[in-house]
Amino acid sequence: MRILHLEPGFVVVDKPAGLATVLHPEERERLPRGAWPDTLERLLPPLIARAERQRGAQGRAGVKVQGAVRVRMTPLRVVQRLDIGTSGVLVFARTRSAERALANQFRRHSVQRRYLAVVQGVLRQPRRVESLLVENRGDGLRGSHPSRGRRAVTHVTPQEALGDCTLIGCRLETGRTHQIRIHLAEAGLPLCGETLYNRPRFGEPVADCSGAPRIMLHAGELGFAHPDGGRPLSFNVPAPADFQAFVAGLRRRAAGPQSAPDPSPAQDAEPGAWHRAPRPSGPAPSRDTRRRATKPTRGRKRAK
Repeated sequence: MRILHLEPGFVVVDKPAGLATVLHPEERERLPRGAWPDTLERLLPPLIARAERQRGAQGRAGVKVQGAVRVRMTPLRVVQRLDIGTSGVLVFARTRSAERALANQFRRHSVQRRYLAVVQGVLRQPRRVESLLVENRGDGLRGSHPSRGRRAVTHVTPQEALGDCTLIGCRLETGRTHQIRIHLAEAGLPLCGETLYNRPRFGEPVADCSGAPRIMLHAGELGFAHPDGGRPLSFNVPAPADFQAFVAGLRRRAAGPQSAPDPSPAQDAEPGAWHRAPRPSGPAPSRDTRRRATKPTRGRKRAK
């Protein structure tokens, strides 16, 4: 986890995959407080306090005491979430006014959000996916409905062919829960590593042969207007090492095995000359020998 930008009103962080943004309400009710799993919401305040102590924060953030800075760890205000398996950039509000301003931008869909993903299947042309999303498509999972639900729009662009998979970019025009995962799966391009939306309604899970260690989805760009003043802010985070290693592995798989060298003696020939006869072994013949070998012989009289 990394703090990308810190101000009194908000904080922008780089979330690693495998860490939940917030505690699920069911876990909060079911588990005792000491057994709650780690979340970004719980782990981030101590990091903020440490950063502000190093920065020498004063005023509302802390009170200077004997040359040191004591910083209060105020709770964060959630304005967006990333799935536990998704990596990338997101923002938390730290004050009520910033929470209102940021939440209003997310509500109006004015926030710029771009994702990098690897999907199962081949996508050759950009695609715009629009549907109405409902919380229960009939089998307990979120999904699209033909006549009711909340409008959701995802813009999908292919970036690199990786054999049976494709590296794509996704831009959110709206921001519904699991929007990218649902739209890609319903388009026949489920995420590599997808374990939830990898089945049709009431159907069996579709096999994933990609070998992905997690859902291959990374929030690479986040842009919004500053909560106080409105100046545009933009934050970009490269894909983490596991994502890049997975893509590199797909590239190698798509390239196929390297051609094995010809085991015949001709393997010592120059590149592109495998069809030539093998070079003779031993010392090279002298110039006179070469001349005699190439000099045409005159016809001899036939013995009677």
